[in-house]
Amino acid sequence: MERKFFYFALGWTFLITFLSLVAFVKMPSISIPFKDKYAHFIFYFILTLSWMFSFKVVNNKLLFKIMGIIVVYGILIEVLQGKFTVSREADVYDVLANSLGVFAAYLEYSFIKRKILKK
Repeated sequence: MERKFFYFALGWTFLITFLSLVAFVKMPSISIPFKDKYAHFIFYFILTLSWMFSFKVVNNKLLFKIMGIIVVYGILIEVLQGKFTVSREADVYDVLANSLGVFAAYLEYSFIKRKILKK
């Protein structure tokens, strides 16, 4: 296990959990359509890549296990938002954006690994 990636992945996981479950008072708003969906995609893309690199994954079985756990984590976060927060609600499109970020990270990780293995 690559320690620096592991600690980053762990910290990133806690950051996502915190940002997803804590209410923020009057945050400045930028007028970009679907900006929250882009944020979900990017956060879960980084989350997935960091966990994949922390385990130096080379086989697809472990890759898919990591991806599955992160998708379930994203669904769980959405359910918790709907049940336990006042200012947030569960959104199936957030789950979709999260899952697309996970899948895109898989593609990127596979691309990077192929480039490295060619050398």
